Amino acid sequence: MTAVVLASGAVFVALAFAVGAVVAGLARFVPRSWFRASTPWALTILLPLACALTASLALFLPAPFGSCHCDAHDHHPHICFGHPALAQPLLVPASLVLAAWLVSVLPGVVRLAVGLLGSFRRIYAVRRLTPERVGETEVRFVDSGAAIAYTAGVRAPVIVLDRALWAALGERDREAVLQHERGHVDRADALTSLVLRACLALQPWLPWSLFERWQHAAELHCDRHAAERVGDPSAVAEALVSVGRLRAAHADTDPAHLGVFGASGLEDRVASLLEPGSAPGSARRNDVVAIVLPMLGVLALVMVWPGDLLHHAVETVLGLLHH
Repeated sequence: MTAVVLASGAVFVALAFAVGAVVAGLARFVPRSWFRASTPWALTILLPLACALTASLALFLPAPFGSCHCDAHDHHPHICFGHPALAQPLLVPASLVLAAWLVSVLPGVVRLAVGLLGSFRRIYAVRRLTPERVGETEVRFVDSGAAIAYTAGVRAPVIVLDRALWAALGERDREAVLQHERGHVDRADALTSLVLRACLALQPWLPWSLFERWQHAAELHCDRHAAERVGDPSAVAEALVSVGRLRAAHADTDPAHLGVFGASGLEDRVASLLEPGSAPGSARRNDVVAIVLPMLGVLALVMVWPGDLLHHAVETVLGLLHH
């Protein structure tokens, strides 16, 4: 039984690595301007794990409406709970694959855990502040000494603004900043960021630039959301420049904070607002939900059909690699 479980885990890791290598290789040749929407970039991080999960589950459910095929196929090792001894030849290689994966992901997982712990502490402190209502939006004002504006928290996210930044902005700039952050709240970008960063920690072979591309695309969506609410894209562009100038003298904020107004790619964001048709629409759906729901449907289909064919295909490949 141990060999079956370890072999299934090794299939998951190996397939995630293979699909991730293809995705990372293709992304190097895809200009960021080709995909202005955020969902495709989130997909590049989630797709390898989704494919790996599909193959692994196919091994646990080889034939939902059929019988075991171990006796009929004797040209490769078998991953079967009915005949666990047939997976014994895969015990050593599977153990090596999983050990190498655990060693490679440990530093990233530790960094993620430490960063999130610090962020959760700061978010807890922010939540304890008395919110102030600006129009229809509740805001937590902080005296940070830096020109920051961000959305914090996965569950019931809150908008955080620096008092000095707020005082330095004009009325139109203030409205643009608030509506931009409202876009992050509506899209639940903090949740997407947490999921994507966790997935990257589990896939150290994927470049961090994929997350940066998603983050930039999410900023474009929220810029467009602000432009629609304010009614003037140029006003949002001016606000971006104003905040960018105020932030230029300060160190960058914690990367765990989402929706930092005036973040990287400022020139591209301004150009997208001022050039008609160059920016995506203000999509308000959550990227993780938009990806996971269709994937669950595909996964259910694969479990029913082709089911046993996929199981046999994975075992055949393992047999070729083993020999």
